[in-house]
Amino acid sequence: MQFYAIGFDGFQMDLWKCLSHGATLVLRSDSYLEDLKTVDSLACTPTALAFLGSPTQYPRLKVVSVGGEACPSALKDLWAPHVQFMNLYGPTECAIMTHFVELLPMNPITIGKPFANINCYILDSNNCVVPVGTIGEVYLGGICVSPGYINLPDQTSQRFLNDPFVGSGRMYRTGDLGRLLPNGDFEILGRQDSQVKLKGYRIELEEVAEAMMQHPLVISAAAIVKDNSHLVGYFSPATVSADELQEIVAGLLPVYMVPAVWVGLDTMPQNSNGKIDKNALEKLDIV
Repeated sequence: MQFYAIGFDGFQMDLWKCLSHGATLVLRSDSYLEDLKTVDSLACTPTALAFLGSPTQYPRLKVVSVGGEACPSALKDLWAPHVQFMNLYGPTECAIMTHFVELLPMNPITIGKPFANINCYILDSNNCVVPVGTIGEVYLGGICVSPGYINLPDQTSQRFLNDPFVGSGRMYRTGDLGRLLPNGDFEILGRQDSQVKLKGYRIELEEVAEAMMQHPLVISAAAIVKDNSHLVGYFSPATVSADELQEIVAGLLPVYMVPAVWVGLDTMPQNSNGKIDKNALEKLDIV
């Protein structure tokens, strides 16, 4: 079953992959919960997967692939014992998918290794490779890199650069933060553009959300700055203890990155691509 919106890059990949192999493609409809009980494979964002409840409700499902945003540990631990649970990564600008890995219940969440014809670099601000385990920006090179953006020369020059590590070719600057692990897998740690400034401190919102997802029962999390005055942490399900979340996040992050307000939701709002709708979160009234 395909959950993505028709304009989302992942939809195009799964559409043609499915049809070219003679399989049946099931699109999400109003009866998708019943349809899910009849399909073998599912592709969606982690936020969309969190809406589906327990995997035991869908005994025919064999493969679940998630992508488009970070996968919470609690979601992986819930689904991985029941299905082949795949984590996919790749930007539209690099032929949609560049990495994938099967996530096992006891293993950390990574995006695995790049495909054989793709180069993945973790670079610093001077475009130099950083040591293993050091956080930097993710760049992608190889046959996957597109020529650039149509009729957008400035944006193309900012994102598509000459690849200095090969004789010729281009590399794409993803804007994602990540690191190379000792086993050769790559780990994604958020976006450079998710950094905000609050009361003089720079706060990485993705890092706050990742810390929240360390709670074993949290399946979706987001952090936003409300009214330019305070940090709010949103989480689902709403039954998770805010006090426990406070303790976990405070143990992982500096005090200025700990949300001042906690909001539990039964389900996170989704945008048309199935990702967390942060605009909708900003509009929620906090009692």
